[in-house]
Amino acid sequence: MQSMLSTNGVARRYGISIGTVLRYRKLGLLPAPLMLGSQTMRWRAADLDAHDDWILRRIELKEKGLDPDQAREPRYTLPLSIDPHQLAREHEAARYEPVQEEGESPLEFARRAVAALQPIKDRYDRHVAQLYSRE
Repeated sequence: MQSMLSTNGVARRYGISIGTVLRYRKLGLLPAPLMLGSQTMRWRAADLDAHDDWILRRIELKEKGLDPDQAREPRYTLPLSIDPHQLAREHEAARYEPVQEEGESPLEFARRAVAALQPIKDRYDRHVAQLYSRE
């Protein structure tokens, strides 16, 4: 499951104030957060980890006397949509993310992964049907 951090969580992670987090966000020194409302932001821990690795790589290149701009900026995992329903589906799907077992063929793994997601799809389909039946 992908971990999400609030502004407070990011501040605690880096040992800085909330105001500094917001200032770093505005300056582009942190990856873009997901905007869940006018003032509600969440950062994906994977994005922050990738960003940290990128910064460390830039420092490493500079210490070796190389151009730090050679460090390729990470691809962040921001979704194409910030639709709250899509985010909820992503969050739910991440809870059931299967791991390929040792000795399991790719085809068996794919079948098991699809089977694990079927109950989620069924529940989502029922929810959508209920929403449309109310109209």
